Amino acid sequence: MKERNKIQTGLAGFLLGFICILILHKAAQVQVYPYDSGVYWGMGKEFGLADFRFQNYGESLRGYVYPFFCYLIQKLSYMGVGVDQWNFWIASGILYSFLFTVLFPETMERMFGIHMGIIKRCVFCDICCCFFKGMIIYPLSDLFAFTFAVLAIYLFVCYMGNEEGELLCKKIILSAGMGFCLGIAYYARPIYLAVILGFFALMLYSIVFEKKLSLLFLLIGLGIAAFPQMLINHTHFHTWSPLVLTAEEGAEMSLYLQQLNWGLVMQKYETNMDLETYGSARMVFRDTIGEKLLNGGVIRSYFLYIKFCIKYFADVAMIYLKHVFNGMDIVYPGVYIWKLNENRFFTQFFNYTFIICGLDGIFYTMKKLKLSKVNLCVSGVYILPVLLVIPTAVETRFFVACHIVLYLFAVNVLLNKQWWKDFWERKWKKSIKYVAFLGICFLLNSQTFNCFGIPLW
Repeated sequence: MKERNKIQTGLAGFLLGFICILILHKAAQVQVYPYDSGVYWGMGKEFGLADFRFQNYGESLRGYVYPFFCYLIQKLSYMGVGVDQWNFWIASGILYSFLFTVLFPETMERMFGIHMGIIKRCVFCDICCCFFKGMIIYPLSDLFAFTFAVLAIYLFVCYMGNEEGELLCKKIILSAGMGFCLGIAYYARPIYLAVILGFFALMLYSIVFEKKLSLLFLLIGLGIAAFPQMLINHTHFHTWSPLVLTAEEGAEMSLYLQQLNWGLVMQKYETNMDLETYGSARMVFRDTIGEKLLNGGVIRSYFLYIKFCIKYFADVAMIYLKHVFNGMDIVYPGVYIWKLNENRFFTQFFNYTFIICGLDGIFYTMKKLKLSKVNLCVSGVYILPVLLVIPTAVETRFFVACHIVLYLFAVNVLLNKQWWKDFWERKWKKSIKYVAFLGICFLLNSQTFNCFGIPLW
């Protein structure tokens, strides 16, 4: 009976979330996909609408998975099934409704015992739609890759929760599925290579000594996801490497090393479409401290980068702490800024509120829960991609993994009567902390945005 109620809750939440995302698409009415989103959409056609072959795709900087997803959507309309726009709306609605109302709540319930009823799931989905709007309405790979990374975590948690008497077939399916999902996440966003390495460490720590067969099938699942990329690399770059090459032929440095250089001289990056207000699409929020340290130079190797960080440890630490704030500071949830001077106060106000409530929700939950070593390790693996983007050119969409956790914990406590009862007992202390947190956040935000003179209201 309990399992049946859970299925009904998940299904009802999914349908309501799907409707919510379709409404979001309908309200936005996106006709043109600019910059990165347009690049991904255009790459989808490279596979060949008339004559499909994986080898037709020949990009080195981006893995094949998300362009292939765009290809499948375009192929449907090419075959006469719907039109591109509606097919994308439906596909993103299915995928992200599943993420917000089923997959992520279920993963958190298995790991932390958080029960999410239908109301909580719908509120959580609405919040995600508001703050992740651009990642939903444009074809961008961030949420897509994140969905498969969470699915891999869910399968791993299910695997670890299996009893000794469980069918071997079920364990094999979970292991292979885990590997395949990790591969999909990586080939959509190469930064998820860190998650793959983290999972291998987890597997070695948790199960390899007892269940070597599971590691084998994880590798088989990963290999299935890797095979198209290997074909592409062999055809265009004359190597059977399973990795996304992340460097153009003849380039002096890898994309990630280039990002580390940019991260030292900019606090934040936004993409501007309001060219009448500001004449460039590239909005680089400069970091004057980093500019002085680099003094116009370029760091050309990872060894030199480490030496640089050690030499200027205190300054670099302050730069990266500011990156953490700027990554969490959602100001323009649409990703692309169509109106630069729009009122951004309420977006920031609610984002800061959900962040502090989410942090409080984490501590509130952890007091009542004894966290296992495996769950702690999984949490560490989950956060790895965010840790890797902190030193780079920061965009808020790269921090989605942190936002979504905090929003879920915030919803869990804000719709919890016991939490409100505890809050009321210490209302003055908590209110002072809340007001101080808001004040600090708005102050830090103003320091970042002052270089463009963009008003808060």
